[in-house]
Amino acid sequence: MADYVANALTAVARIDATPRRGVEGFRPWARRIDGLRKTRLTFLSKPPFVNVVAFLVAAAALVTVPRCLIPLAPIAPGPAIVFFGLGMVAKDGLWLSLGMALIVGAFWLAKQLIF
Repeated sequence: MADYVANALTAVARIDATPRRGVEGFRPWARRIDGLRKTRLTFLSKPPFVNVVAFLVAAAALVTVPRCLIPLAPIAPGPAIVFFGLGMVAKDGLWLSLGMALIVGAFWLAKQLIF
């Protein structure tokens, strides 16, 4: 009975260590990204542009599923949504602009592929 408990605790300790290693591996990248966040072009993080960003995020999420039929097409909306998130949290219009450019480019590419 004691061996079973010891083995179970060892297994739990291994499972618990896996996410920590992942977080520690990502920490340098998070610091680099954090260094890029600044308060720029703040008018893009205020209404009415917030509504435009919300619409673009919803549109990107909705078009991701049908785009799965085209190889590699669903990749573009993902980073755009990440850029929108970074821009809204940091009130950084540059990240919001990058997200808008990615979404516009993704829609243009999809139009070229479909029509």
